[in-house]
Amino acid sequence: MELNSDKTEKIRIALVDDHRWIREFLVNNINLSMDCSVVFSGENGQELLDYLKYCGRLPDLCILDINMPVLNGYDTQLAINKFWPDMKTLVMSIYEDEDCVVQMLKNGANGFVSKNWGLVKLEEAIRSIHKHGCYPVTESQDNLMNNTKGIPTFTDREKEYLFLTCDGRDTEHIAIKMGVSARTVEHYRDAVYHKTKVNNKADLILFVHRTGVVVMK
Repeated sequence: MELNSDKTEKIRIALVDDHRWIREFLVNNINLSMDCSVVFSGENGQELLDYLKYCGRLPDLCILDINMPVLNGYDTQLAINKFWPDMKTLVMSIYEDEDCVVQMLKNGANGFVSKNWGLVKLEEAIRSIHKHGCYPVTESQDNLMNNTKGIPTFTDREKEYLFLTCDGRDTEHIAIKMGVSARTVEHYRDAVYHKTKVNNKADLILFVHRTGVVVMK
């Protein structure tokens, strides 16, 4: 576990990744080239939670890996969302499949970057989350999320679809829950995607969390 005592007013970041060389590489580059300050780095989620409990001043942003020993990213995000609901988090992982990303966003994360995308995308994500509260996958979604006046109106059934989608249900389970066919569920999906100007489940979850159009329990 490493600590950085930099007191300059920069974006203060806590970072956890179980690979020491990746962690050190990220800390060095974030501190030197991104006008940010890594105030904590650790190798698993439990170390991060212990730090957050006693640090006094919380970081502005936590960067989380998904696959970590002791406490993984999924459970770490759930704990952060429970005890520090205003804490902003960015998922950074080698995994890029939609299910992993959607689960982290469902648990409360504000955005995702792949370790394969490079430092430019990482800095872009850090600044987007710090300024706007999210880092969407699509550029058009970014424009919509920054303009609350542009939030569309949804029917009750579309809101039900949004709720079930953000709750992690797939098309088959949504159809059963809503008492309709899978084709009808796909119709609701297409209508919601058109209204929100997104084309993937990850951005749809970010949209719901950002705008509060559906209250998630």
